[in-house]
Amino acid sequence: MNAIEKYDILDLTKFISSLMVVAIHTDLFPMVLYPWLRMAVPLFFMISSFLLFKKINISKKEERINILKKYIFRIAKLYLFWIIVLMPVTIWYRSDWFVNGFWFALKSIVLGILFYGTIPVSWYFSASIIGTLIVYYLTEKIKENRIVLLILFSFCGLLCCFSSTYSKLFPDNKLFLIISNLELYLTFLVSLLYIYIGKLFADGKMNFISHKKYGYLSLLFGLLLFFEWRWFYSKTGLYLNDILLCIMPFSICVFCFIKNIKIKLACSKFIRQFSSFLYPTHKIGLIFYSHFINKINLNLDISKILIFILTVLTLLLCFVIVKKLENKKYFKFLSNSY
Repeated sequence: MNAIEKYDILDLTKFISSLMVVAIHTDLFPMVLYPWLRMAVPLFFMISSFLLFKKINISKKEERINILKKYIFRIAKLYLFWIIVLMPVTIWYRSDWFVNGFWFALKSIVLGILFYGTIPVSWYFSASIIGTLIVYYLTEKIKENRIVLLILFSFCGLLCCFSSTYSKLFPDNKLFLIISNLELYLTFLVSLLYIYIGKLFADGKMNFISHKKYGYLSLLFGLLLFFEWRWFYSKTGLYLNDILLCIMPFSICVFCFIKNIKIKLACSKFIRQFSSFLYPTHKIGLIFYSHFINKINLNLDISKILIFILTVLTLLLCFVIVKKLENKKYFKFLSNSY
C-alpha cells in the first residue's frame, strides 16, 4: 500500500471544529456565532470520510475491507472507552431510561448505542460507524449511479432538517410532530451526505470547480445561512436549532475550499489526537465549571467565555497527562481515549 498524502490543514480543521462544538454547547455569543458553528460536525464527517477513502483507494483490493474494519474498530473502541469511563455521568444524563423498569432501560441503552448516543454528544460515533458502512456498501453496489446516491443522501439530510429546525415552524402539525419526536437529526441519517461527499472527493469526482470558486461559494452560502437563521429566529423566537438547510451546501463548500490549502504543522498529530479527546469529554468540563461560575455574579458573556476557556485548558492538561501515562506499563489502555 502506498503512503497517503499528509493533510495537516485537515488536522487543524478538526481541532478548530472541536473548539466550535465546545462553543456551541457553551452557548458562546450565540446571536453572532451560532449558525456558522453548526458546520463543525459536518466537517468532522467529511474529513474522516475523505481520509478513509483516500487510504482505501490507494490500497490493494484485498486490503480494503481490512482498512474499513480497522477504522470502524477504532471508533468503536473510542466510544466504548468513554462509555465505561463516564458510566456514572451516563446514568445521570440518561436517568429517564431507568424510570420504567429494566426492559425499557435495556431497550433504551441498545437504541442509544446504535443511534442516539449514550454519553453526551456520543451520537456522532454511532452515526460515523453506521453511515460509513452504508456509504461503503452502497457505493460498491451502485458504482456508476452517483446522482442517485446524492439525491438519496440529500433527502436524508432534508428529513433530518425537517425533524429538527423546521418542525418548530409547524408545532401543531401531526406529521411534523411525529418526525420531530423521532429526533432523526441525532442519528446516522445526518452523516450520510457528508460521508458520501468525502468519498467523492477522495475518488476525485468533485474537482470540477476551482479552489477559488469554492471559496466564493462558501461566502455566498455562509451569508444565505445567516439570513436563513435570522428568518427562522424571527418566525419562532428560537436561535438554538440543530440543522438549517444552508448548512449542507455551506459546510460542503468550506470543506472543498479548505482541503486544498497546503500547510505544514509540527503539532498536527497532537492537535488531531486532542480533538478526538476533547469531543467526548467537553460536556463534563462544561457541567463542572458551569456549576461554580454561574454562582458568581458575572456578566453572562464573560461567564461563558470563562467556562469555555477553563474547559478547554483543563482537558488539554488532562490530555497531556494521558499522553505521559500511556507510555507506562499499566496505563497503555489510555491510548483508547483518543
